[in-house]
Amino acid sequence: MRQLVTQAAFHFIPNHNMSIEFKSSNPATDIAAIEEFQRTWGFNLPACYRDFLLKHNGGRPIQYVFPITGFADPFGGIQVFFGLGTSVKTSDLNWQIKNRIVQFPDGILEIACTGGNDLVCIDTNSPEAPVYFFDHRPSWGNGVWRDADLYVVASSFSEFVCKLNTTIK
Repeated sequence: MRQLVTQAAFHFIPNHNMSIEFKSSNPATDIAAIEEFQRTWGFNLPACYRDFLLKHNGGRPIQYVFPITGFADPFGGIQVFFGLGTSVKTSDLNWQIKNRIVQFPDGILEIACTGGNDLVCIDTNSPEAPVYFFDHRPSWGNGVWRDADLYVVASSFSEFVCKLNTTIK
Protein backbone atom coordinates (compact mmCIF):
# COMPACT_ATOMS: atom_id res chain seq x y z
CA MET A 1 0.00 0.00 0.00
CA ARG A 2 1.40 3.39 -0.98
CA GLN A 3 1.64 5.93 1.82
CA LEU A 4 0.64 9.51 1.17
CA VAL A 5 3.15 12.24 1.77
CA THR A 6 1.74 15.51 3.03
CA GLN A 7 3.55 18.82 3.08
CA ALA A 8 2.67 22.22 4.50
CA ALA A 9 4.51 25.48 4.81
CA PHE A 10 4.64 27.17 8.21
CA HIS A 11 4.95 30.89 8.76
CA PHE A 12 5.44 31.14 12.53
CA ILE A 13 8.49 33.41 12.37
CA PRO A 14 8.72 36.32 9.94
CA ASN A 15 11.06 35.55 7.02
CA HIS A 16 11.17 31.84 7.85
CA ASN A 17 9.40 29.35 5.62
CA MET A 18 9.26 26.00 7.33
CA SER A 19 8.01 22.84 5.73
CA ILE A 20 7.72 19.29 6.89
CA GLU A 21 6.63 16.17 5.06
CA PHE A 22 5.01 13.11 6.59
CA LYS A 23 5.17 9.43 5.61
CA SER A 24 1.87 9.02 7.40
CA SER A 25 -0.34 11.32 9.43
CA ASN A 26 -3.19 11.10 11.87
CA PRO A 27 -6.82 11.94 11.17
CA ALA A 28 -7.43 15.70 11.21
CA THR A 29 -8.21 17.46 14.47
CA ASP A 30 -10.02 20.74 15.08
CA ILE A 31 -9.85 23.73 17.37
CA ALA A 32 -12.56 22.27 19.64
CA ALA A 33 -10.42 19.17 20.32
CA ILE A 34 -7.38 21.34 20.99
CA GLU A 35 -9.33 23.56 23.40
CA GLU A 36 -10.69 20.48 25.20
CA PHE A 37 -7.14 19.11 25.53
CA GLN A 38 -5.97 22.43 27.00
CA ARG A 39 -8.89 22.55 29.47
CA THR A 40 -8.44 18.93 30.52
CA TRP A 41 -4.71 19.11 31.18
CA GLY A 42 -4.21 22.81 31.98
CA PHE A 43 -1.89 23.58 29.07
CA ASN A 44 -1.87 26.81 27.11
CA LEU A 45 -0.48 25.59 23.80
CA PRO A 46 1.58 28.15 21.89
CA ALA A 47 0.01 29.31 18.62
CA CYS A 48 2.74 27.73 16.48
CA TYR A 49 2.11 24.30 18.02
CA ARG A 50 -1.70 24.65 17.78
CA ASP A 51 -1.23 25.48 14.08
CA PHE A 52 0.95 22.40 13.68
CA LEU A 53 -1.76 20.20 15.24
CA LEU A 54 -4.45 21.73 13.03
CA LYS A 55 -2.38 21.22 9.87
CA HIS A 56 -0.92 17.79 10.63
CA ASN A 57 -2.14 16.39 13.95
CA GLY A 58 1.12 14.51 14.30
CA GLY A 59 2.37 11.55 12.34
CA ARG A 60 5.61 10.02 11.08
CA PRO A 61 7.83 12.72 9.53
CA ILE A 62 10.16 12.19 6.60
CA GLN A 63 12.49 14.85 8.06
CA TYR A 64 13.09 13.22 11.45
CA VAL A 65 16.73 13.84 12.49
CA PHE A 66 17.44 16.68 14.94
CA PRO A 67 20.49 17.92 16.89
CA ILE A 68 20.66 17.62 20.69
CA THR A 69 22.87 20.00 22.67
CA GLY A 70 24.90 18.45 25.51
CA PHE A 71 23.69 14.84 25.19
CA ALA A 72 26.10 11.91 24.67
CA ASP A 73 24.53 11.22 21.26
CA PRO A 74 24.39 14.59 19.49
CA PHE A 75 21.47 13.58 17.23
CA GLY A 76 18.00 12.18 17.81
CA GLY A 77 15.38 10.85 15.47
CA ILE A 78 11.63 11.34 15.74
CA GLN A 79 9.62 8.16 15.43
CA VAL A 80 6.26 9.92 15.62
CA PHE A 81 4.76 13.29 16.48
CA PHE A 82 1.80 12.85 18.84
CA GLY A 83 -1.65 14.13 17.93
CA LEU A 84 -5.23 14.21 19.24
CA GLY A 85 -7.76 11.43 18.58
CA THR A 86 -5.16 9.29 16.82
CA SER A 87 -5.87 5.81 15.48
CA VAL A 88 -2.81 4.46 17.35
CA LYS A 89 -3.50 5.07 21.05
CA THR A 90 0.17 5.45 22.04
CA SER A 91 0.48 8.30 19.50
CA ASP A 92 -2.22 10.31 21.25
CA LEU A 93 -1.26 13.26 23.46
CA ASN A 94 -3.94 12.35 26.03
CA TRP A 95 -2.68 8.77 26.27
CA GLN A 96 0.89 10.00 26.68
CA ILE A 97 -0.02 12.23 29.63
CA LYS A 98 -2.12 9.53 31.32
CA ASN A 99 0.74 7.03 31.02
CA ARG A 100 3.75 9.15 31.95
CA ILE A 101 6.53 7.31 33.79
CA VAL A 102 7.39 10.47 35.75
CA GLN A 103 5.55 13.59 36.84
CA PHE A 104 6.57 16.36 34.45
CA PRO A 105 7.04 19.95 35.64
CA ASP A 106 4.11 22.29 34.93
CA GLY A 107 4.03 23.38 31.32
CA ILE A 108 6.31 20.68 29.90
CA LEU A 109 4.48 18.65 27.24
CA GLU A 110 5.74 15.65 25.30
CA ILE A 111 5.03 16.16 21.58
CA ALA A 112 6.96 13.29 19.98
CA CYS A 113 8.94 10.17 20.75
CA THR A 114 12.20 8.89 19.35
CA GLY A 115 13.02 5.38 18.19
CA GLY A 116 14.51 4.75 21.65
CA ASN A 117 11.27 5.88 23.34
CA ASP A 118 12.82 9.06 24.66
CA LEU A 119 10.64 12.13 24.34
CA VAL A 120 10.71 15.46 22.56
CA CYS A 121 8.99 18.09 24.72
CA ILE A 122 7.97 21.73 24.50
CA ASP A 123 7.69 24.29 27.26
CA THR A 124 4.13 25.58 26.92
CA ASN A 125 4.81 28.33 29.45
CA SER A 126 6.65 30.24 26.73
CA PRO A 127 4.98 31.64 23.58
CA GLU A 128 8.03 30.50 21.58
CA ALA A 129 7.66 26.91 22.85
CA PRO A 130 11.33 25.96 23.35
CA VAL A 131 11.98 22.31 22.47
CA TYR A 132 13.84 19.78 24.63
CA PHE A 133 14.94 16.16 24.41
CA PHE A 134 14.01 14.16 27.54
CA ASP A 135 16.29 11.20 28.22
CA HIS A 136 13.91 8.93 30.12
CA ARG A 137 16.41 6.18 31.01
CA PRO A 138 17.50 7.61 34.40
CA SER A 139 13.84 7.81 35.53
CA TRP A 140 12.83 4.22 34.63
CA GLY A 141 11.86 2.30 37.73
CA ASN A 142 12.06 5.25 40.11
CA GLY A 143 9.63 7.73 38.52
CA VAL A 144 11.81 10.69 39.48
CA TRP A 145 12.04 13.73 37.19
CA ARG A 146 15.49 15.24 36.93
CA ASP A 147 16.07 18.53 35.12
CA ALA A 148 19.52 17.16 34.22
CA ASP A 149 17.79 14.70 31.83
CA LEU A 150 16.35 17.53 29.70
CA TYR A 151 18.55 18.68 26.81
CA VAL A 152 18.11 21.76 24.61
CA VAL A 153 17.09 21.11 21.02
CA ALA A 154 15.75 24.47 19.82
CA SER A 155 14.75 27.86 21.26
CA SER A 156 11.32 27.60 19.62
CA PHE A 157 9.02 25.06 18.01
CA SER A 158 9.45 26.91 14.71
CA GLU A 159 13.23 26.61 14.92
CA PHE A 160 12.87 22.93 15.75
CA VAL A 161 10.83 22.27 12.61
CA CYS A 162 13.48 24.10 10.58
CA LYS A 163 16.23 21.90 12.07
CA LEU A 164 14.54 18.61 11.12
CA ASN A 165 16.43 16.76 8.41
CA THR A 166 16.52 13.38 6.68
CA THR A 167 20.18 12.76 7.56
CA ILE A 168 22.73 13.71 10.19
CA LYS A 169 24.46 16.95 9.18
